Amino acid sequence: MVVKTIQNNLKNGHKWTEEELDLIRVEYKGTNKSAELIARRLSIITGENITTYAVKKQAAKNGYTKKQYKQWDDKELDYFTELVGKHSLKDIQCKMRKRGFKRTLKALDFRLHLLNMQASERIGWYTKEDAAGILGVGRITLQKWIDSKALKATWHHGVEPIKGCGKAYWHIDEADLLDFALNHSMELTGRNIDFFLLADMFKARLNQKK
Repeated sequence: MVVKTIQNNLKNGHKWTEEELDLIRVEYKGTNKSAELIARRLSIITGENITTYAVKKQAAKNGYTKKQYKQWDDKELDYFTELVGKHSLKDIQCKMRKRGFKRTLKALDFRLHLLNMQASERIGWYTKEDAAGILGVGRITLQKWIDSKALKATWHHGVEPIKGCGKAYWHIDEADLLDFALNHSMELTGRNIDFFLLADMFKARLNQKK
């Protein structure tokens, strides 16, 4: 059967056809049960493992849900991606609402999945929990180092998070984490340090200086 390829959204490389999307449009009732049945039928037809989640994803993306799906405009999407990696998902929701973009946490999490992103993705900095894992210590020990000024840390952008917008995160720059590891190596002796990650950080720093 010759069909027109519509899109290629599944990680396993499945190419959605007009006929398959029509089946979802007609059969999907906005319930897990209907999605399961469709996934089962499509798996038999295509010979591929089509998941329930994949069916629901296509239903939402193409507007086949029972509830009216509010599309993301470019301005909302740009602001959302700007916040990802800098704030927790709850903080992101609060900040977006202040801009007039009202989304549930589930909707934000789903959008992250579509973008192949994670709320915990960070570039050039780490939370207290991240840093504790890298240095092989508990959060209490790490907080003592922060309180004593041995490890430099700030709130995100130097501003304490909004009350009621989720747990507050410390912001520890990668450079400060490396400086601490160099200047307090004796305190890290015997710790379950993430040597591979630290080695990559040091290598990147040396390359920048060249």
